[in-house]
Amino acid sequence: MTFVSRWFYRAIPGMFLTLLIATAVPAITQTLPSTDQNQSPDLSQQQNQTMDADAAAADAATAANLSTKLVGGRFNGILPTGHADFRVRNGSRHLVVEVEDIGLRPGTKVNVFINHKFTGRITIGNPPARRGELDLNQRDGETVPAVQAGFTVKVVTTAGRAIVAGVFSR
Repeated sequence: MTFVSRWFYRAIPGMFLTLLIATAVPAITQTLPSTDQNQSPDLSQQQNQTMDADAAAADAATAANLSTKLVGGRFNGILPTGHADFRVRNGSRHLVVEVEDIGLRPGTKVNVFINHKFTGRITIGNPPARRGELDLNQRDGETVPAVQAGFTVKVVTTAGRAIVAGVFSR
């Protein structure tokens, strides 16, 4: 082991980080575009076109439909089920969360959470289906969360007891 490599092993971690930053910063700044006021309009135009292309790619990625089956264990002796669907069409979001066979009294309200954030309430209907639905559509002026693959959906009682859950995927 050479003197230099032994010095690195014994060096204080902060010194190593300072050395790493001191060597990395000049290399990074050489690759950054100039922010000079005399910057050519062509470069600025190219950057705007790149950002527009990135935004279009993001829109195309979110235009895909996401869905999940909602499952849970027996709840008050009944096995609940459901599904959730999220769609983006022409920049407008639409979310539907539907549950059925919920072992609660008709008229009972349950809460819907998307990725741990309260999204809305479902009122449980009459037997035999004991079903309910949350239907949110931006075109109707409703607030619809931006959902991505991997986001969770949970339907819980107002006391916080889980009824069904799922994970959005393509």
